[in-house]
Amino acid sequence: FMHMCRNERVKIMNEKIELEAKKEAMERQIAEAYQELDKLSERSSISTLVLAIFPPGVHRMLSGKMLSGLLYMFTGGGLLIWMLADLFVIGSGKFRDKDGKCINTPKRKGYETEIILLSSKIEEIERQLAKYK
Repeated sequence: FMHMCRNERVKIMNEKIELEAKKEAMERQIAEAYQELDKLSERSSISTLVLAIFPPGVHRMLSGKMLSGLLYMFTGGGLLIWMLADLFVIGSGKFRDKDGKCINTPKRKGYETEIILLSSKIEEIERQLAKYK
């Protein structure tokens, strides 16, 4: 009987250690996702793409690039060459705002979703760990 109790305690202790390790790994993933989010603009890539077409230059002004937005507007999107280049860059998710942050809504949503999912998994682990206290 004593041997069974000891084995059960070791098993429970190992389960607790495993849960704590999973929680720590998920917390690191959340921290990394927040770091990546800091590199992304909160501006919408869809509206930026639409505004790159009409009215010309507004997408640049809304991303904080006032001077280039005005130049874009008064040259008709750089005689359409600049417009085509911007459409490609915005479509590829590489267009940046005045702070150098990438305007990429799908990527931003992906990190936000990852944070939410990991947070809910951490809550579940915390509930499981509470049983061991």
